This record gives sequence, C-alpha cells and structure tokens, in this order.
Amino acid sequence: MSDLLLRWASILAFSVVVSGAFVLYGLVFGDVGSPPSGGVEVVRYFARIATHPLFLAGLVLAFTGALLRMFLFSYVGIAQTAMVSEFTLVLSVALATVVFDGSPNRQEYVGMLLIMAGVYLVQSTGNVV
Repeated sequence: MSDLLLRWASILAFSVVVSGAFVLYGLVFGDVGSPPSGGVEVVRYFARIATHPLFLAGLVLAFTGALLRMFLFSYVGIAQTAMVSEFTLVLSVALATVVFDGSPNRQEYVGMLLIMAGVYLVQSTGNVV
C-alpha cells in the first residue's frame, strides 16, 4: 500500500469515527431535550445523558478516534495530523446534514471545498514531520 494511500485511509477512518461520535451526541441531545433551568433536575438531566446508549456509543467512537489520532501522530507527525481535524469538520457537517435534515448554505459549501483542498495539498506533499 502506498504511503499516501495509507495516510488517507487513516485520515478517513479517524474522520468517520469522530464524525460518528458527533452525530450520536446530536441524536442524544435531540432525544433528551434542552437542559432544565436548575436544581436537582439538572443532575437528573445529565445522568440521563450519561446513561443513554447512543451517548455511550459516542464515547466509544470518540475514544477510538483518540487512538487513531495517536497512530496518526506516530505515522505522519503532529503538524500534519492537525490538518485531519479540518477534514473531520467537513465530514461532520455532511453527516449532520444527512442525519438531521439540514442544509449548508453556498458559503459553507465553498468553505468546505477550500478546507478539503487545503487538506489535500498538505497531505499530498509526502513530507513527514
């Protein structure tokens, strides 16, 4: 497997896992609703979130993402790994658009395309930091 292909596979795996956690958290908060104004109800609210199966699945995905990020640190270096966060942002917006039936505006699409172009340029240089 080529070096560039392994990089992109790692980046995609990380981004899918972290974006999946983001979407699961959104589903949980959509299910649980807005937090109460105060008192004991706040404690119950956060206990309900913390024990929600989708929240727990999101935590597993987030932890898996942290492990993948550590792999990326060791494989491509910390500086280039920072660019992965930008790709994850784009994927999270795309997944949220599908799952939550939203739609980015034209400026947001242009911004995502610019982010993707920047990630590609940085990752395709082949420089390992």
